[in-house]
Amino acid sequence: IANAENPQYKFRLTYGYDYERGFAVYSENVNVKTEEFVFNVFQLSSMDTPTPIYTLNEFVNMNVGVYYILMENIVLPSSYQPITNLIAGLDGNNKKIIINSNMAVDSQNSKVGIFSQIGANALIRNLNIEISSVSSLTVNQQSTINTYVGILAGENNGIITNVSVKTLSSASFKILFGSSFQSQKHVGGIVGINN
Repeated sequence: IANAENPQYKFRLTYGYDYERGFAVYSENVNVKTEEFVFNVFQLSSMDTPTPIYTLNEFVNMNVGVYYILMENIVLPSSYQPITNLIAGLDGNNKKIIINSNMAVDSQNSKVGIFSQIGANALIRNLNIEISSVSSLTVNQQSTINTYVGILAGENNGIITNVSVKTLSSASFKILFGSSFQSQKHVGGIVGINN
């Protein structure tokens, strides 16, 4: 019964007992009872005890308000879309997020990057973003809202420290806008706008 809105697990315990010489003993046939228990499950984390991330799937499914730490390098696929959940923080643990393919964002989201935005009081630190091949990010926006594009985040309302963007010697990165793009564009290396 667990899901994002209802993080609960139900357990069913069936047991039986009998008495032998004044002691209760296990029995499959006598005094059989069934009990159900429901446990609420919460993800607790802090800056000192962050939740570890080992895979791309764990990375793209980060939860709102949780602190994380990268345990392995993450390679972004060409189908990657910005993370919209406002996490509490990410310690890159001096690992890499690697961009080595062309990506396209076809959403109404006006904030584009690895993260759509970094929330107030969120801390992103010790992270290396590596562009390892000739790559591009194409933003196909149909709205007339101002658009903010950065490699790490479209908008930063938190704290970013010890974060680097590096291209290998034979690599380059272009940010392209689709032909139907009508809004003002604000582009930055790490973030599109820093509040």
